[in-house]
Amino acid sequence: MNDFDDLNNMEELLVPRNHIRDRTNPLEELDDVEFYEKFRFRKESIHFIMELIEPDLTRHVARGVPVPILLQLLGTIRFMATGSFQSVVGELINISQPTMSRMVRRVSRVIASKSSTVVKFPTNEDVISHQRKFLEIGGFPGVVGTIDCSHVKIQSPGIYALTC
Repeated sequence: MNDFDDLNNMEELLVPRNHIRDRTNPLEELDDVEFYEKFRFRKESIHFIMELIEPDLTRHVARGVPVPILLQLLGTIRFMATGSFQSVVGELINISQPTMSRMVRRVSRVIASKSSTVVKFPTNEDVISHQRKFLEIGGFPGVVGTIDCSHVKIQSPGIYALTC
């Protein structure tokens, strides 16, 4: 066997760089309940967000296989919704941690740039109306609005908080 035969055998061992990974579409694969549990959004809301951000996330790349915009959005949302590590979320959608990091940054910036089209602050008349409704519904005076969040029970450090 000569050196050229070794080179030919080496080419067979090389893994092609441009390969398509198995990237399933969670919108099609998951039912509505499972989808909401994983991403904390309804499918209709994801379609709305996709229409809003897709023009700004569409890129032509010269190397590799780009991550579909839907998976960029869902990966970012899952990362934000769970507070998990980028590597863990990336494993769920077959994306490396460095790619997740770039994705989260890019998608978050695009979403933030669109906030003025979907986030509306109440007018003075709305403030009074909202305050009245919150007072009637739950007895909360002076409330103008709410946000969705998670509450985490923590144990008070007690006496040690004063000595540190």
